Amino acid sequence: MHITASVLYLTVNRTANWCCFLTAVVTNWLLTINHVNRGLGDYFKDGIATALHRLLWLIACLFYIYAEVDIGYLDLFILSLLSSLVAISILFPKNGKHFLKLPFFIHLLKRRCVILTRDTNTLFKFFLIEFATVAYLKVDIVFLRHFDIDQAKAADYFLSTQILDASVMLLTPIGYFFFNQYAKELRGEKIVANNRGNVSILRYIALLVSLVALGQLLWMFIGQWLLVTMFEKYLNSYEIILALLTTLYPLVINLIVSSYMILQHKEKQYMKICFIGLAVNVMFNLLLIPLLEVYGAVYSRLLTETSMTLLLVLYLKSHKTTNRDNNVLV
Repeated sequence: MHITASVLYLTVNRTANWCCFLTAVVTNWLLTINHVNRGLGDYFKDGIATALHRLLWLIACLFYIYAEVDIGYLDLFILSLLSSLVAISILFPKNGKHFLKLPFFIHLLKRRCVILTRDTNTLFKFFLIEFATVAYLKVDIVFLRHFDIDQAKAADYFLSTQILDASVMLLTPIGYFFFNQYAKELRGEKIVANNRGNVSILRYIALLVSLVALGQLLWMFIGQWLLVTMFEKYLNSYEIILALLTTLYPLVINLIVSSYMILQHKEKQYMKICFIGLAVNVMFNLLLIPLLEVYGAVYSRLLTETSMTLLLVLYLKSHKTTNRDNNVLV
């Protein structure tokens, strides 16, 4: 929600603008610390970073909803900012004193950060990937605000996105496990044959898709009861959540395939696909939200994830990797 949303969320309220700016800065500091932990080989902190931030933000938002307190767009940014600060305090590298020194920080990023290549623009590419990814996942909230969608419907959609984020949070560790396992294979100087690599990818994709199907089936059985029990004011979000869970099918494929591409030093190609996804998302949000309201945002997200999946699969089909690069994880 942080970079692009901060730019687009323009209000006359100076406090709101400053809050958006600080949210962008602090969240990107968290992302940088995440990459540094990965470069230092602390894969536990690396693996829980995004999940921890989302969990803290989700708990805070659910507290607002459960307490029946009105939650506005400014509140979302404030809660995200606080979640980032708490996550940073937990995940800060052990040698934090040196981390705050600029020369050491630059040296660390150059020598220890994940998947370094001789291309000096690598870190900038990762920044752009984060920019595009965060933008297309969170810009829908800004468009709902822009088109003055009824607040009750927007609230139903917001709760639905929190359930979706919680689902992603539960699935993400499997993606990190794939990333780390494949990285160890590369560090072990093993040649990766086409068939072996594809089989490995398909195994993880099959696992994730099965879990998504199970989760969607579970929601069909207990979703109404859960809403009546905990969020009685948001009963209309049942169908929205069910539709949003469908976006997890292409999303989990993207999670595994993008990890594979990054470990093969294809971050530039993945960056381009992310920006294509952002363009698709913005286009469909502009077209569909005025016509379908919150369901326009749902379908835009589904079309975005599906288009990115197709592009990733097409790229892998046309660029099969038969050996590994000499530059591997530090």
